[in-house]
Amino acid sequence: MSSHATGGGKSTKMDDPRDPGLEVGSTVPPSWKKQSLDPFGSSSMMLGGLTMVTRNPVVAWTTIFIGLWGWLNSHPLRTKDGGTAGQGIIYAVGALIAAYVPRLIITQSAPAS
Repeated sequence: MSSHATGGGKSTKMDDPRDPGLEVGSTVPPSWKKQSLDPFGSSSMMLGGLTMVTRNPVVAWTTIFIGLWGWLNSHPLRTKDGGTAGQGIIYAVGALIAAYVPRLIITQSAPAS
C-alpha cells in the first residue's frame, strides 16, 4: 500500500491542484491549425445528390456513413472555414428520404388480365 492511500505521506507543493503556478495553457493539436479540406463532408454532399438522382438506397446508406465519419472527424477550427459536418448529414438524410419515399408512395397495380 502506498503512503498516500494510508494518509501517512507528506503532500508537497507540486501535488496541490489549487496552486496557480502549476497551471498550463490550453493548446490545440498542430493538425487542427492546418488549412485542410473536408473530404467527408464534400463526399457525402456529392453522394447525396447522386442518390437523389438515381434513387439508389445503397448509395444513400453509404452517404449516411460518410456523413457520420465527417461529423466524428470534425474539428472546431474547421467550422470557421465554412464547412460543417451538419450539412453532410442533412444531405445524407435527404438522400435517404429521396431513395425510400417513392417506394412508399408509388404502388404497383395488379396487371390487367
